[in-house]
Amino acid sequence: SFDAGTSTWSGTATYSFDAGTSTWANTATYATKADELTGTSYLGLTVGTATVAMKTAYKNTLIVAKEGGHYNTISEAIAAAYSDAFASNPYLIMVMPGIYEEQVNLYSYIDIRGSDIDSCIIKNATGHAVVINANYSTISNLTIQAEGDDHYGIYCNNPVFPTIKDCKITSVDSHGVVCGNGGNPTIQNCIIEAYGRGIYCGGTSPIIKDCMIRSTNDDGIYCAGWSNPTVQGSIIEAYGRGIFCSQSSPTIKDCMIRST
Repeated sequence: SFDAGTSTWSGTATYSFDAGTSTWANTATYATKADELTGTSYLGLTVGTATVAMKTAYKNTLIVAKEGGHYNTISEAIAAAYSDAFASNPYLIMVMPGIYEEQVNLYSYIDIRGSDIDSCIIKNATGHAVVINANYSTISNLTIQAEGDDHYGIYCNNPVFPTIKDCKITSVDSHGVVCGNGGNPTIQNCIIEAYGRGIYCGGTSPIIKDCMIRSTNDDGIYCAGWSNPTVQGSIIEAYGRGIFCSQSSPTIKDCMIRST
């Protein structure tokens, strides 16, 4: 249910809604911050016999949930929005609690936002967890997990400028975030943990701000091929080199860097 006074959603991963008392059962909660609930567009979502409304700055909002949403997977929601998403007609995909075992491909003018960072999980063991092919798009408030050799948490390998914020990104066997071929994301307020490099920059210039980056077996940030990232206000810990630069000129400000 939505509380207009506090601008938060409350509920559970099981989506058991009591229409009589307008409450969700059990104890798990998810929330959307008040400052992100702005605009004049309303979405009516029917859950059981009750209908709730969501106010957003988007003309189109799709709900992904294990039960009760418009779609059961994030990829299905993206496919529905893809041909209709433009600068004048952006989409928001809201992800409710659950583990979504899939590869998510993000495209322009489609934002993906989790309702709770700890319980909204994208997980993939057969490839990269998230592949970004998008300008003017944001992915936020999610846990993103990749497993397997050469499987990255996020792969941004096109000349695009997306935003990645408020996420936990892990790669059990490889790199956390890989930016190549002109992929220049803004990565803000993220926790990135990887067996390989925390962030790999190959000929790119991402903006990395207010992040915690940790590599258990390699470099924290790797810069090569004329990469010029901006790294600010971040903590970087690495088994290898904190920041490695080859033919690159990063800007580093107000960071704590440690090599173990």
